[in-house]
Amino acid sequence: KMVFGTNDEGCNELRRGFYGVAGLDYIKTAFAAARRAAPYAKLFYNDYNLIAEHQKLRGVINLVTELIEAGAPIDGVGMQCHLKTMSPSIADNIENVITTINKVSEVTGHKLDIHVTELDVTNNANNDTALANLYKAVFQRLRAYKDDVSSVTFWGVTDEYSWLDNGIYNKAYPFLFDVNGTKKPAFDAVFNF
Repeated sequence: KMVFGTNDEGCNELRRGFYGVAGLDYIKTAFAAARRAAPYAKLFYNDYNLIAEHQKLRGVINLVTELIEAGAPIDGVGMQCHLKTMSPSIADNIENVITTINKVSEVTGHKLDIHVTELDVTNNANNDTALANLYKAVFQRLRAYKDDVSSVTFWGVTDEYSWLDNGIYNKAYPFLFDVNGTKKPAFDAVFNF
């Protein structure tokens, strides 16, 4: 069984580099070393595009399952959520990621905590209503899994600074506070959902 599923399932990036030479051992060793260095820290496998790429999600689940079975001290899985107001239905996939990670817990008998590690929404049209609606949809889904998802981290605070901006004329307006630090309707959508 290949860690990432069959070749046609994608998610083969780690086959290059260290994984190509050392296999699963280097990742297991990294988790074990982190546990020794910080015995009380929670250790997570964190990745991006899990809600957008089903093949990648399968690959990551295969990897995490194998690591747990090999004795790696993994406490949870982090999913980065970089969404877009132009594709609001992507929020529906959050539930799929959570239930899939929960299946790993069932299969391995090892409960995994789930964190949303980077949450932002590309909102190039600066449409406050669309932004608020998408954030509300995300948090409604997360609330349904409040026993599984223990943390949500926004990938920024104000629209003044965002890694999503592509130059001064292409702002993303992704956060709950505008460029002046004033709360937007998205703040209320999250706070009052």
